[in-house]
Amino acid sequence: MRVLVVTNQWPRRRRPSCGIMVVRQVKSLHGVRVEPTVLPIDGRMRSYMHAAFSILALNFQKEKYDVVHAHTGHSGVLACLQVRSPVVLSYVGYDLDSTSDRERLRRKVERVIFRYLSSLVAASIVKSERAVERLPLRGRARATVLPNGLDRDLFRPLPRAEARTILQWEDEPVILFAADPGRPVKRFELAAAAVAEARKHIPTARLVVCDGVPPNEVPLWMNAADVLLLTSSSEGSPNVVKEAMACNLPVVSVDVGDVANVVGEARNCYVVPADPSSLGEALVRALMALPERSDGRERTDHLDERRIAKRLRHVYEAAAARGPGVVGFVTNRSVTPA
Repeated sequence: MRVLVVTNQWPRRRRPSCGIMVVRQVKSLHGVRVEPTVLPIDGRMRSYMHAAFSILALNFQKEKYDVVHAHTGHSGVLACLQVRSPVVLSYVGYDLDSTSDRERLRRKVERVIFRYLSSLVAASIVKSERAVERLPLRGRARATVLPNGLDRDLFRPLPRAEARTILQWEDEPVILFAADPGRPVKRFELAAAAVAEARKHIPTARLVVCDGVPPNEVPLWMNAADVLLLTSSSEGSPNVVKEAMACNLPVVSVDVGDVANVVGEARNCYVVPADPSSLGEALVRALMALPERSDGRERTDHLDERRIAKRLRHVYEAAAARGPGVVGFVTNRSVTPA
């Protein structure tokens, strides 16, 4: 099966970790007999224009892809410029939910377009059950809840003391904020306020930002830390939570995306309201349980990227059995899924 992956979430020179979850998903497809080709978009208008012309050209080429898989609503609009291959659209979070109370009108209009795009493509992928409710009724019928996969070979428990020795950290409670603090959607101010509340009870606790760290080194930081803090206003299926769970790192998070489902009743993990007091109290509870960590690893086996890749191939096969491009609601009887 030949698949064209169109994505504006892909590593860039200045942001080498951008779209790392898409990179890992693309690699995992080789294990399920899928041959992916990536058309990356770096976020600049010139890059979007280049991608648009490349996709339009697919309408006139002899060879065609079995499926075009677009990641994010912006990429989905471009993917529909060709009408020969069925389109699978993966929503990531911001393209379905508001990221700020003061966002621009353009963003609101875009989000309406992205939601209704699910009614035109052959299949759509969302990260959580609550995301399905954001789609129009026609789009829900072909929506699949499929979170990003997890590299459980890379993200695994390591001795905390060993990880701290390598990173040269002192033996003090560490709260990890694994995101870019400059992105408003991550709400670093809320995280800082929550830690300030926690420090009223545990003065030695400190907030450490894990941003710009090479992806293969992130597991070391997670094993050295004592709790992960997530305060985002919008997420789809935040990989950082699943990665922390696979390392048995306790998680304190606001109720966003599929975090509540992923965390479940894991030991020393809490999903609480998005206010400093509630988050700070949860942080204290997690830190007071030390040296006991979470039992998250045993709860993430179903998220292994190899299992997710198999499910993703099934989505591709279902899309291939429908009509191409923007007539994905018409059955294509000439295609037999592999």
